[in-house]
Amino acid sequence: MNSLATIPAFTALAPDALEALRAASHDVTYPPGAVIPRDGAVLLLLAGVVVGTHADASGAEVWPARWEAPAIVDKPATLAPAVGTLVAATPCRGRRLPAAAFLRLLDDEPAVRRHVLARLAADTADLRQRLAEATTLPAVGRVAAFLLATGAGAGQTAWRGSQEALARQLGLSRVTVNRALRQLASSGAVAVTPRGIALLDPIALRTPTPKQQ
Repeated sequence: MNSLATIPAFTALAPDALEALRAASHDVTYPPGAVIPRDGAVLLLLAGVVVGTHADASGAEVWPARWEAPAIVDKPATLAPAVGTLVAATPCRGRRLPAAAFLRLLDDEPAVRRHVLARLAADTADLRQRLAEATTLPAVGRVAAFLLATGAGAGQTAWRGSQEALARQLGLSRVTVNRALRQLASSGAVAVTPRGIALLDPIALRTPTPKQQ
């Protein structure tokens, strides 16, 4: 099976289209912390996690964008000037496809085009929601909203990673995230485990106690 077929945008592609996509791209691997060059290509991520990084006013690094394989990394950058830096958050493997070839794929394959447009619309809505939360919710509310948005159910891991990484994702300090998680854990809403953050009671996350607000 062509591994590119695991990427949601490509699941409806015919075998010959997948083979053409494979032929037009080339294998790449990146160790954790590696800066991923853009150089007129799009990364088809097959394994690992990539983040888009920015520096805030204090110089601290924040991660407003994150892609977990299988995924097409930073689709908007093929249509408009790129912003921020792409960094491998974990060991990553994928294929680099020239941006021109990706744009031709959008022209030639309606299913891919519809999927990409739907994903861009969902990402835009998500960014608007996160902006609203950043300006209206306290830190513990932002952490709770983010964990709920992962779609994890009771007993499932909603965040696989460090508290430092979660802090960068939300644009908060690690100390602030740690304090928020302690509050959520004390209410029985979440559990901090060696594997990450597990949801215990999603309903409790939706209805924070006065202490959590």
